Amino acid sequence: MKILFAHVAHSAGVSNWYQEIADNAPANLQVDCFCVTLFPPGPRLDWIDLDRRWRQKERSLLKMYAQLREIAVDYDVLLLYNGANIHPEFLQYLTTFNIYCCFDDPESSDELSAPVAHAFDAVFYGNIASRFQYEHWGCKKIAWLPIFTAPSDLPNKEAGDLLLSAPRSEDICLIGEKNLFRKRRLEMLSTAFPNAKCFGKGWPNGRLDSSAMQNLYRRTKIGWNVHNSTGPINRRLFTLPAFGLLQICDNKTGLGQIFKLGEEVIGFDSIPEAIELTDFYLKNDDERCRIAANGFNRYWRDYHTIAIWHRIRSQIEEWSKDQLVLRKPLKFPNRAALDIARPYGHAVSTKTSSIWRKMNKVAQVFKRQRNDPVLSLDERVYLGEKVPSYFENSEMKGVNWAKERLANGDPFEWPNILALNWAATSLIRNAQKIVEIGSGTGPFAELASFDIQREIHCFEEDDFARGWAEKNRAYTNVQYQKFFKKTSASDYDLLVSLDVFEHVNDMRGFLDFCKSLAPRAILSTPNRILVRGIHDMGPPAYPPHVREFTPGEFYWILKQYYRQVSLYYMPNVYVPWLEPMTVLTNGTPIIAECTEPYGS
Repeated sequence: MKILFAHVAHSAGVSNWYQEIADNAPANLQVDCFCVTLFPPGPRLDWIDLDRRWRQKERSLLKMYAQLREIAVDYDVLLLYNGANIHPEFLQYLTTFNIYCCFDDPESSDELSAPVAHAFDAVFYGNIASRFQYEHWGCKKIAWLPIFTAPSDLPNKEAGDLLLSAPRSEDICLIGEKNLFRKRRLEMLSTAFPNAKCFGKGWPNGRLDSSAMQNLYRRTKIGWNVHNSTGPINRRLFTLPAFGLLQICDNKTGLGQIFKLGEEVIGFDSIPEAIELTDFYLKNDDERCRIAANGFNRYWRDYHTIAIWHRIRSQIEEWSKDQLVLRKPLKFPNRAALDIARPYGHAVSTKTSSIWRKMNKVAQVFKRQRNDPVLSLDERVYLGEKVPSYFENSEMKGVNWAKERLANGDPFEWPNILALNWAATSLIRNAQKIVEIGSGTGPFAELASFDIQREIHCFEEDDFARGWAEKNRAYTNVQYQKFFKKTSASDYDLLVSLDVFEHVNDMRGFLDFCKSLAPRAILSTPNRILVRGIHDMGPPAYPPHVREFTPGEFYWILKQYYRQVSLYYMPNVYVPWLEPMTVLTNGTPIIAECTEPYGS
């Protein structure tokens, strides 16, 4: 298999770094580099700039594309590693199996991935938490890919025994930019441990060169890893264990899908938790060394350069089924002949037309009212008629609709719902015994189970959904049952019920039941205003929903049962990241963390 490894070169020497990655491909792969930076070294183009240059038929861009097309004819696969500078309309001129790969989601998704990824034959997503975004964009062939580390960045495997046994004089280090995304978290963490060695843009100590960084890693016990938002995704994720450090890393749910929590890495969801864990492992050196050694071995088993190339080849073969050339390319035109219509021509007229239709509709109603000699009156009060204040849907008890989605050809599990389940795991905190009511096909249980110290009891009345979970999401620390039965052993730390509340007819009975099971609860529901619009009061268009709620309605209902109710939402429903909300926040879904139940 021949792979053309396309990349950008944002600084001097980066092309050599990519060449080193290509040179370390296994013998059954031929990998050659191609730089897609217009004037290297330089920054990548964002989508607006790339689209403008393509539409204007800019000479430098078309020249680079012509060279790429000429070279790509001799290759089976084009792997765009940085996700930049290739316009989706250019792909039709290539004979290759084209793969998009990006490590800048979700912060750069709007200007990088979202406009182009769907046009490629397949996608490797670097942020393990970004799967739901790519599914939402319509990408059909997707797989997670670890980020490359070059051999020269790391000690070799053979030095492992010496590296792991050597004394380490520094307690903690963090090498990474203190930017606006994570400034407050990093400051809280570093303040708790003022002797920690922190380097990078934004830190008083400034940056370290590669040699100094490697020396620091060799003599440090614990390495912190804090991301901008979701993840894990960065090179630190693999560099820290490769140097024999104990990694204490955020994004615990995603981390648990890459390394074994508590065995190869230590994960956390909040900075107070990270502080507590750091203190513990500084005081328990044998345990720190054991986990660090396991992390080192896991890196060299699955995540070094050659292992990643093997992963890439295996996945491409599965995607392509040995038929890599899937198209006859169009003849690439010269700059003068290339004629592409601009996409912005009708924006104003369409908007004007929409406004005209609305104004005309209002005018017609007003005209009818003026022509009527007497407007009609509602006489039902004086006729003694009973008029219901609200109609709601009937409860569909024990129905998950997973089977119906399959029958309708809909996604078996909606990407936004999977992202919600992922996001909710960050609120588990220190709970060890969890009960989930309405577990459906088990996505929350699966994500929570990566921490093997947790015990999760799931209850789902829908036989199809529960049966699928038992078959496909069976874990030693997860139990699935149809009905809840209270036993003396049912002492739960946390109750979880995601997107169930809107399905329940007897709200009082349901909340009484929830607060009786655990001192803390995580409940969620869609925001009625965003899902249906402010003027659509119901009943819900989705038949399984009995009723739907605004943040204020949800909050005040829950406040009748719990002394403390905190609300959160997901700014992007396909990105498992939570932010606080008030009753006036225009966000969805609404996730409530409830504590101190009344009557407990």
